[in-house]
Amino acid sequence: MGVGVDVVEVGRLARLRGGRRDVLGHVCRPEELLGAIDDDRAASLWSGKEAVAKAIGTGLWQSGVDWKDIAIDRASRVTLWGEAARLAGATRVEVAFARRGTLMVAVAVRREAAP
Repeated sequence: MGVGVDVVEVGRLARLRGGRRDVLGHVCRPEELLGAIDDDRAASLWSGKEAVAKAIGTGLWQSGVDWKDIAIDRASRVTLWGEAARLAGATRVEVAFARRGTLMVAVAVRREAAP
C-alpha cells in the first residue's frame, strides 16, 4: 500500500543534538525518549519518522502530519496518532533500520491491517 525510505547521516544528527536546540524533544513523544538515546537511536527515530510519513503518503507537515503523530518504540513498532492515524486508516506500518557506515537507513512499509 505504501513504501517510504529515508537516510540520515548519523554524525550530522549527532552534531545537531550537541547544539543548544532540543532537536529530539521537538520531534519525539516523551515515551520515545525514555532511557539512554545514543546516536544510532536518535538517527533511527529521525529517519524512521520520515520513512513512515512517506509510506502513508504524506511526508511530514503535509496534510497536517506532525513529527509527534508518529512514534517508534525500541522494538521498532510504529504507533500513529492524530492526522497520521486518520490518513493511514485501517492499515499498519512497519519500519526496519540498517546502519551502513555513517548512514542510518529506514524503510517503512504500509500494509493492510491483519484481519
